[in-house]
Amino acid sequence: MSPKLPAKGTLTSNTPTRATQSSSSNPRTPNNPQTVVASSSTSRPGETSGTPVRTDLQPRVTVSRSPTGAAMVSKSARRPLEDYWICADVRLPAADTQGFRIVKGRRYVDVPDGHSVLVAIDPDMGLYRATLTSERDPSGPVLQLDPQSKIWRPLPASGETLLLRSADDLNAELDGHTKMMDESAALARELQSAWYALNGQEGERTAIVKYEVQYHRHLAAVDKCLDFYLREQISLLLYQGITTYEADLFKIQLRRFETLCRIMRAGDRRKLIDMPPRTQVTPEQHRSNAGYLKGKLALLRKRQIIADELLHKSQYNQNAFSEWGYDPMEIHKDTADWMQSKCQVLAAEQRVSSPLYLSLSFSETTLAFLDVDAIPLEARIPVLSDLLEQCTSIKNSFEHLETPSGSVHASYRQEIVDAISSFENTLEDRLALYHRDLESVPLLPSSDQSIDFDFIPAQRANEPESMPTRMFRSKHNGVHKIRLGRPRRGAADEELMDVMHPHKPAEILQTYERREGEWHRHVATPKKSLSKLTTEAEQHLAMSDQYLREAWQKEAAKHNASGIVDELVTKAIVLDDLIPQIEKAPNPSAINVGPVVQRLRQDSQRLRNDAEAIRIRLFKDKSYLSADRVVHLISLDELRVKRIQRRQPLGKGANKEFLDTYLLSDRHTGERLWEAHFHYPEAGTPARDFNDRGGHLKTLDQARKGVSSQRRDEQAGRPHVAIWRLTLDRKTAQKIFDLAS
Repeated sequence: MSPKLPAKGTLTSNTPTRATQSSSSNPRTPNNPQTVVASSSTSRPGETSGTPVRTDLQPRVTVSRSPTGAAMVSKSARRPLEDYWICADVRLPAADTQGFRIVKGRRYVDVPDGHSVLVAIDPDMGLYRATLTSERDPSGPVLQLDPQSKIWRPLPASGETLLLRSADDLNAELDGHTKMMDESAALARELQSAWYALNGQEGERTAIVKYEVQYHRHLAAVDKCLDFYLREQISLLLYQGITTYEADLFKIQLRRFETLCRIMRAGDRRKLIDMPPRTQVTPEQHRSNAGYLKGKLALLRKRQIIADELLHKSQYNQNAFSEWGYDPMEIHKDTADWMQSKCQVLAAEQRVSSPLYLSLSFSETTLAFLDVDAIPLEARIPVLSDLLEQCTSIKNSFEHLETPSGSVHASYRQEIVDAISSFENTLEDRLALYHRDLESVPLLPSSDQSIDFDFIPAQRANEPESMPTRMFRSKHNGVHKIRLGRPRRGAADEELMDVMHPHKPAEILQTYERREGEWHRHVATPKKSLSKLTTEAEQHLAMSDQYLREAWQKEAAKHNASGIVDELVTKAIVLDDLIPQIEKAPNPSAINVGPVVQRLRQDSQRLRNDAEAIRIRLFKDKSYLSADRVVHLISLDELRVKRIQRRQPLGKGANKEFLDTYLLSDRHTGERLWEAHFHYPEAGTPARDFNDRGGHLKTLDQARKGVSSQRRDEQAGRPHVAIWRLTLDRKTAQKIFDLAS
């Protein structure tokens, strides 16, 4: 699978390869001061070669070169760049190595001031211009990539000098890169043979280290070659043409992908030698493993960017990369493993157990996400919504984990929070993807549908054969969570569900039983004397007020609502569990247990009521947008909805649409909370038939802002609300319509 390097030879303008032609026959050599003429090698992929230039639509573009190799560019674009900005509502994927955001074969790029434009190759010159979808040939300004920012900027104004290196200079530098890559790859192959010869023997680890070091050097050499191609894009496009340039760049990216896979495969083998399976892992080994996985995650992120680009620009699919062990979900699994090792170190040094519990919860959340593409399509949006809520709750708990300010433990915590935030973004992106995939479905899946089904997880390399698994939604402490389990029958033939440890697949972590139509954690209750039970009851009852004070403090600090509810309901469940034990305990003295049982019931209900009241108050946070929260508040009759704007016309011509605006307010206080906007194709369209992706929530601050401002905030790194979180499914929209009427 090793890609071939760009062919050696002289850069030319009229041939698809760089080989064989002499510079004397090249009409584009820098030593020739004449105007550069159009070349058939600069057509776009898929175009017929040699398409004549339409001079009535195409502004004249010339490049004149001086003996020094500089170029004078004359680019009389008919319109300014602003006329080519695309609608801010267009959703664009992430930018690739060249800054392209490719949608259905069309290339979009980011330009200054937070905007994007469609680009195409100028057939007269071979460089990229801004263009319109209606144009056959691009008519906008000629654009040049800034390799550092991935922003495309207009070339210097007419009459200014554009530096263009000579073909001899470019060939000399490229030959140097090729030689460096060939030599480093040859040495790496020798070290690989030495490693394989020591497989399973003493000295294997040392051989692996030498191999890894050499392949890191090889990666640096390939990266330098890539930098050369990006830095010299203008010159290479003029000399080579787009087809050859893109082919060479593709081969370099394929080489980078292969090299990264080799480095990580060797590193995993080395760590397996350091930490054999089924052995006790020490805190120091956890520290070492966390350090290794941190470095590997950086490589995985780099590899994923390359893989996305290769898969998008070629006929390759993920199976084509299987020989290198490529799995796009590996980065999430390794993130969970890294966090587990990091939390083991944090817990050991701080002598607390909460980081271990939180990391375990994150691992369960990650594990449920790994096979989301294997579950039924209609369940994916509800499952991802729940996983996102779990992820946010875990992140919030880590954010409020007490660590000494400025200590190394505080930096550990921040690293963990950053990793969870990254996974949170992944969940948001996948949720947005499924919303787009289902945009033509009349009724999107609702968030409150049942989650309880069997599926077969994807088969992954070096893992046992995949077996049917149950994905279910459990209710624990009043909070629903997505889990994976193995069903079995209990001693009384009751249905039980075993959830396995995410880091120890043979170990049962928790068992769940079905009660009142929902899955609850199965807890074996030890038998205790009545005296001991009543003493425990009094101790727990004495703490109820303290529990509530702590919960109110966390509410004031804007802690995650689910986390607060989880803690309070946990305390309530303890009181609930004591009631049947006290009632059934032997009572030879006929002690009146009625009063203590009544107090247990009252305090349990008080804790639950206050937990729900806190959740409601936090769910009314005006700065946070969530369709699930709106549904929950509507179900509890906490919102008032009023239509404040009906079919306001927006846009012109083919882009014309009509907007209905609804104000969502607190039913009890009248406080304005959010606005719900619905876009319609016609003034008379029924309310439920709003445009696909045309229903969304907005904060009051953003109610009059378009998504273009959010895109500018995103590109500038400023806080912004992710677009997907504004999307409303039609079932939620109907609840809003019903409440308004």
